[in-house]
Amino acid sequence: LDERQPKKLSMDASGSGIWSMKAVSFDSGTRLLGCTSLIACACDDGALRIFGMEIGSGECNLVQTYPNANCRLLSVAWYKDRFVVMGGSDGYLSYRDIVSRKEIFSINGKLERNLDINIWSIDVLENGDIVTGDSSGSVRIWDGKFGSLLKSFPVHKRDVLAVVAHKSKIFSTGVDGQINMLAHEGKGPMQWGLKGKKRPHSHDVMSLALSENTLFSGGNDTRLLAYDADAFLERHPTNLQAYGEVPQIQVTAGVGNESLMICQQLDAVEIWQITTLDQDRNVKAKLSKGKEGEPLEAKVSPKLLAVLSSSSNVFCSALSPDRKYVAYSNMTSLHLYS
Repeated sequence: LDERQPKKLSMDASGSGIWSMKAVSFDSGTRLLGCTSLIACACDDGALRIFGMEIGSGECNLVQTYPNANCRLLSVAWYKDRFVVMGGSDGYLSYRDIVSRKEIFSINGKLERNLDINIWSIDVLENGDIVTGDSSGSVRIWDGKFGSLLKSFPVHKRDVLAVVAHKSKIFSTGVDGQINMLAHEGKGPMQWGLKGKKRPHSHDVMSLALSENTLFSGGNDTRLLAYDADAFLERHPTNLQAYGEVPQIQVTAGVGNESLMICQQLDAVEIWQITTLDQDRNVKAKLSKGKEGEPLEAKVSPKLLAVLSSSSNVFCSALSPDRKYVAYSNMTSLHLYS
């Protein structure tokens, strides 16, 4: 990523499609299965394939393959860097230790006979309990030691495509475009409840990702949104764009040839002092012959007077005609300066 160049590394997954991948890396000097980084792949033929690589070597090899399940494997998650949880297209859920290559337990997530269950997404809580999102619209919490069902929340109208665990919270989303937050209150494993929801997307939400305390969501509406995971219900999401926004610029005429200009950036407003050209005959003649986009000659370079920083994205800004006031607003408040 630092070089922004592809490694041109290609590996064959034995002719099988891959539905989900999760990677884990180890600290310097630590190895598992002889590798410093492992990638678990849930495959269409029902096999779990684990690829390993040495960081910086550019080589990736198949190090383990687990027996095929009688279904497609749709989701996979790591726990404590040596345990793997995988979910399938018939409600199949398996918990394995990749060091001993033993299956700790397996679960039949198909709780109703006539209802087919696809486990689209899996994550693991800090205490080892397993969180799944399935095609019935339910988010389920399973005991990480014995595999018993602890809680089931039918909080979605359609398939749950992504679940993410963060401290004592669980975020889920899916085809209905709704993002739900479950929170744990109390000491017991059963003390989970639905605390709130948001619907910032207009179409299916396909994925969730968590980086430290920031939650990201992306879906078919082509929007990438960021949330404060610790204040999910209190704060609105931030819309992230692939390309930087075009700065908003406003100029107010001043005394003589001096004017003020504000330039609205993503999270700040800059105030500039600019000196315009004297509009004599020579200048007017030069301007008439110039082309659009060519810089104008100025006697004095623009001077940056102030930068008004914002804690979040700036939505709009304005400069009063008398140049005495500058205002801008972000997602939480309005700011006025004199």
